[in-house]
Amino acid sequence: MADISSGAAQQWPPRRLVLMRHAAAEFAGDSDHERPLSMAGRKQAQAVGQELLANQELPQLVLCSSALRTRTTKDLLLAQWGEAGADISVEVREDFYEARPRQILEVLKEAEASLTSVLVIGHEPTMSMLAALLAHADSDAAAVQTAQVGFVTAGRGVLDVECAWSDLEPRGGYLRAVQPPPQD
Repeated sequence: MADISSGAAQQWPPRRLVLMRHAAAEFAGDSDHERPLSMAGRKQAQAVGQELLANQELPQLVLCSSALRTRTTKDLLLAQWGEAGADISVEVREDFYEARPRQILEVLKEAEASLTSVLVIGHEPTMSMLAALLAHADSDAAAVQTAQVGFVTAGRGVLDVECAWSDLEPRGGYLRAVQPPPQD
C-alpha cells in the first residue's frame, strides 16, 4: 500500500473497491453471453441493492461486463438507487466478459482520481482472483481465504485502497470482507 505517513507523499482519500459476481443466472440462453438472471438471481440483486443503499455504500462508478446477466444485475441495483436519487456513472465493457484479473486492474487504474468508490460487476473466477491479487498481506485472512475459493453468485469482495487509482498494483488493497448476498 502507499505510504501516506510521509509529509512529502501525496495523501489520497480512502477509496472503496467492490468486486461483485453477477447474481444467479439461468443455465440456458441463446449463448453464454445472453444467459438471463433466474428469479432467485433477481431477488439476490435486489437484496444487494437494498443492503448497499441501507448502509450508504453506493458507488460513484459501476464498471460492468456486457453479458446479459451482469447488465441485468446492474440494472436491478441502479433501479433501487435511482429511486433514492443517487447519481452513479455506469460503463458497460465488452472486454470484461472474458477479462483476466490484470486486464480489469488496468481499467481500474484509468478511473478518475476524484472517485472514492467503484463497483465492478463481473464473472467468476475473475472477480475472486482479482480480489486475491489485490489483497495486501495485512488483509482479513478469512476474506482472502474465501476469495481464493471463489465468490458465490451476487457475492462481493470489499477492498479499501489507500492510493490513487492510477497507482493501484497487486497487493495494493486491504481486502476487508467477502460478503454473500443478504438472505431473506
